[in-house]
Amino acid sequence: MWYGWPDYTGGQPVTNSMFKPEGKLQPTFLLRQHPMQPPKPVATFAPHSAIMGFDFNYDPIGFIAEFGSEAPDTTGGKASPLVGHRVSRVHTETGKITTFTVNKTGLAASATGGGGLERPIDVTFGKQNEMFITDFGIFKPPGSTKLLIPNTGVIWKVTKI
Repeated sequence: MWYGWPDYTGGQPVTNSMFKPEGKLQPTFLLRQHPMQPPKPVATFAPHSAIMGFDFNYDPIGFIAEFGSEAPDTTGGKASPLVGHRVSRVHTETGKITTFTVNKTGLAASATGGGGLERPIDVTFGKQNEMFITDFGIFKPPGSTKLLIPNTGVIWKVTKI
């Protein structure tokens, strides 16, 4: 199955005016021919959510790790949108997205010093139905001397009380 990369995102062609950067030319297709019309996504997340790994606990609910924005590097210098840095639930039949867990501020833990999620990159379920959230840790923007601050990643274990 072809999902549209690099000429489509979220089922929309990059030639759509919504993808035109301020003060820049409208993107054009990179491929001469497309093998098919890419399928529409089951759910669409906010730009810069940075969707990562996912798993299913029970059908039809999926749990998805959201790495979060890399602003200002990926937003043209604009402030970071309040997206990502969380785990969301997606109902695969309706496309409805709800937050499963997020820090109270909606930001990465290092932004507030309050502890909690930093950059979730995967969600998996164990044999006793416990959820494991793999958290990348503190991530610095491209151009920094270190992209990952050592010993800041963690695996969270979430169980039913």
